[in-house]
Amino acid sequence: VGDRALASLDFQEASKNYNMALQSAQEGTMTGDDFKLRPKMMAPTINLAKCLRELARYKEAEDILTKYIKDAKDPPVDTRLHARVLSTLAELYQAQSKYDAAAKLHKQAVSMVRGGTPNLELAGSIAGYAETL
Repeated sequence: VGDRALASLDFQEASKNYNMALQSAQEGTMTGDDFKLRPKMMAPTINLAKCLRELARYKEAEDILTKYIKDAKDPPVDTRLHARVLSTLAELYQAQSKYDAAAKLHKQAVSMVRGGTPNLELAGSIAGYAETL
């Protein structure tokens, strides 16, 4: 439901649905530690942050993404997912004209995914970095 609302650019409805999905998962059988690092919850988390960015709710989006980045350091999570979160935070900073911070995060994301096989995360990170420059 959130993805449909996001696709139709109804960011308010999409953010409401992503929030409900994340809260539902958190209240389910997962413990807090399992929830914050669970890869399948990353898409709704990232999409929620993107919706909040489009609604100019920058602080909320930043809080969600920086919390994940902090939690992802110990124990380490999948580098591709971590790079997606870094790129999403960089896009948020870019939307606020914080270009130095955005470029730094894009550079981190590119270096994280560069070592593997060519993929969409790498292409997206490079494109975001280039746009920031």
